[in-house]
Amino acid sequence: MLRTLVFATSLALANVSAAQVTPGAGTEGLAPLAGLVRGSGFVVAGTGMIQGPSSITIDVPLGVTVKQVIALWAGQDNSDAGGDDSIELDGKPVNGTLVGGPSLFFQFQGQRFYTYTYRADVTALGLITPGANNVSVSGMNFQALFAANKGASLVVVYDDGSAADLQLREGSDNAFGGFAGALQSTAPQVFEFAPSTASRTARLELIVAAVLDNAESVVSLQIDDAAPTLLSSILGSADGPEWDTVSLSVAVPAGARKLTVQLLSADVPGENPLASVTWVGAAFSLGVPAAQCTKNLGPKFWLENQDLWKATGLAPADKVATVFGLCSTFSAAHSSHHCHASFSRRYSRDCETTLAQALAAGGGRGRVGFNRALLRHGIAALLNARHPGVRYPLTPDQVVRVVRYGLLDTSYWTARYYAWVLAYYNYRSEYCPN
Repeated sequence: MLRTLVFATSLALANVSAAQVTPGAGTEGLAPLAGLVRGSGFVVAGTGMIQGPSSITIDVPLGVTVKQVIALWAGQDNSDAGGDDSIELDGKPVNGTLVGGPSLFFQFQGQRFYTYTYRADVTALGLITPGANNVSVSGMNFQALFAANKGASLVVVYDDGSAADLQLREGSDNAFGGFAGALQSTAPQVFEFAPSTASRTARLELIVAAVLDNAESVVSLQIDDAAPTLLSSILGSADGPEWDTVSLSVAVPAGARKLTVQLLSADVPGENPLASVTWVGAAFSLGVPAAQCTKNLGPKFWLENQDLWKATGLAPADKVATVFGLCSTFSAAHSSHHCHASFSRRYSRDCETTLAQALAAGGGRGRVGFNRALLRHGIAALLNARHPGVRYPLTPDQVVRVVRYGLLDTSYWTARYYAWVLAYYNYRSEYCPN
C-alpha cells in the first residue's frame, strides 16, 4: 500500500507522495514554560484557523480563581524569516514570543515549509472567568503555499485551593512516519513527579497541529518502565482543519514517578494515510495528597532538605551577596566579590558567605543579630517563593527587595520588622511534593 503525506488547503486536500517531499532536519522539540504559576489544574481549548477567523469556547470550573491564561498559536511559513508573532483575541492585539521554530519540516514544489509556535501570557486581558467563555481569534497571517494558519489554543491555570503538580511544555516538534531519521516521530516528553502511597489520576492536555481527519497517528503513554499504552484515533482535526486540543485522563499507580508521552505518525493497520504531526504544547497536572504536604518552611526545613533546592534554581553554595544583588562589582580576574559596604559592615561577615552558611548562622547582638535573622528568613522565603511545590504569598522579586531594603536601611528596626514578617509567612506556608 502506498503511504501518502497529506496536506490541506482551504479549498481541497492534496495527496502527495512521500517521495515528492524532502524532509527537514528533525531537530525540533518541546521545552518547559519557565513562567508557569502555581495552581490546582489546567483547562485547555483551541480552534483551527485554516478556514479563517474563529473562536475558542472554554469552560472553567465555577468557584475557582483564574491564575494565568497562556495563548499558544502556530502556523507554517515558506520562509525561515517569516512567522506571525501577533494575533487578536476578542479584538485585542496580542504580541507573542517565539517558542518553537522556525523548524524546517519538509520541501515541496521548490518551497520550504517551516513551522512556528508563539506564546503570550494574556492573563491581564481579562478574557477568561469561571464559567463558560467564548474568545474570538483573528489576525493570524502566516505565509505559505497552503495551510499556513494552523490554529490557536488557550491554556488556563486555575486554583481551587488544592495542591497540584503543574507542568507545561511548548514548542514545535514535527513528525511524519514516511520520513527517515528523527522526523519519523516526535521527541518523548517525560513528566516527573513525586510518588504517592495512593493511586491517582493525572490529566494530560495535548495541543497538536497538522493532523488531518482519518490520518493515522498514535499517542504513546508510558508510566515508569511499564509497557506503553498506545492510543490511536485520538488526533484528527477535532478543533477544525489541522488543529487538535485533546484532554486525556492517565491512571497513575501508587509509587509511580514519571509519565513519558510521545506522538507518533504510526503505521498502524488501515487504509488511511499517515498523519503529519506538529506538536505544539502539552500540559500535565497531578493532584498532591494533603498528607504529603509539609508545613513550617523556615530556615531549618531548607537546611535539612537541600535536595529540594534544585527545583528553585538556587544552590546551597551560591553566594548571599550575588543572590540578593549586594555586589557592586565583580572581578573575574581575582574571582572575588566587592560587596555593598553597609552590608559588609552591618552583617559582620565575609561577602563570600554562602546561602547554606547564612541559613545556619546563629544570632548576635544589635544590628548584626537582626541582619542575620533577616537573612536566615529571607533565604528561606526566597526558596519558598521559587519552589513550584510551595504556595507562597510573595514573588521571588518581592522577597529580594524586602531583604535588600532591610539589610541596607539605616534603621536596625527595619531589619527586625522584615525578619518577623518573612518568618510569619515561612512558618505558615506548606510544601507539597511535585
